[in-house]
Amino acid sequence: MVKESPLAPSTIEALELLRAASTELLELFAPPRCVACDQPCVETPAFCAACLSQLERCAEPEQAGVFAPFVQHGPLVRAVHRAKFGARVAPARAMGLLLADTLGAQLDAVDLVVPVPLHIERLRVRTFNQAAEIAKTLGRPVSYGSLVRERATRPQATLGRDERRANVHEAFAVSNHQKIHGRNVLLLDDVVTTGATLSAARDALLTAGPASVRCVAVARAVLWADRAR
Repeated sequence: MVKESPLAPSTIEALELLRAASTELLELFAPPRCVACDQPCVETPAFCAACLSQLERCAEPEQAGVFAPFVQHGPLVRAVHRAKFGARVAPARAMGLLLADTLGAQLDAVDLVVPVPLHIERLRVRTFNQAAEIAKTLGRPVSYGSLVRERATRPQATLGRDERRANVHEAFAVSNHQKIHGRNVLLLDDVVTTGATLSAARDALLTAGPASVRCVAVARAVLWADRAR
């Protein structure tokens, strides 16, 4: 039995739009600057030429059922941090443009983009969901409330591989099965490490009978324990 979300999906969507719009309005009147280093930029949201040259492509972008074209390194680390913890829309939008350019015509087959949701308590702290902002740049319909995070989970960054899977086990649920049923869904997050969060979210979506679910992230991170091997 699916538990009720602390807030209705329509309320969550309204919060996402309102908070992001207010942040975006402030950024609109600022001069164009690189979303990673703040150097003057021709347009916004964008990475400057120097930061673009430092972006690292994944040698194997498709791993364990998740497509992630970039390595979380250098400018992308700074952009992700600014989006997640600095309440800045522009870095998320710039990452989305990179992803859209990479996916290209593959997006034509996508019926619905579903960003991995935040729990309402974390949404209040961060002010907006960076995955939702990335989703807006892909040029496909986006659903903000059809997938909900039913319970607050510990930050994944503090956990090891097995702990991550346990942390998000059955943390997600579909609130609108009709929205998902029969659709080709692109499940989206900003960064993937072990894939535990995307896997748990995908399992929840599959209960609604989609035609397909493809997991995509902008960048792939590596656990520090793995780096040491």
